Amino acid sequence: MDNEKMVKLAELLGVDVIDYGSDDDAMCRQYDDFLDEVHEGNASCCGIAVIPSKFVKENDPVAYRCGFTDWLDSEISNNNLVELAGQYLTPEQLEDLKEDLKGAIDAL
Repeated sequence: MDNEKMVKLAELLGVDVIDYGSDDDAMCRQYDDFLDEVHEGNASCCGIAVIPSKFVKENDPVAYRCGFTDWLDSEISNNNLVELAGQYLTPEQLEDLKEDLKGAIDAL
């Protein structure tokens, strides 16, 4: 079943996709964790240690947003995430949603 049909089916059955995935803000937090982990111990400015995600976000928000978009696209193209109705789901969360939709159909 393609994503568009799954969203419509979820709406018809009263299943809220938002309960299964993460929104843009949650994904930004995951990206922050990724940046901080990749650059752990290596980030400094004028000899002062900085938190990489916070530093980039505050000092170059365009670069931060571009990096976030690239990271998110990479996660999707590597099948680590699926975008569905403005939510980002892991493959496991998508399977949970499919199972719940099947259960809702069976209950009809």
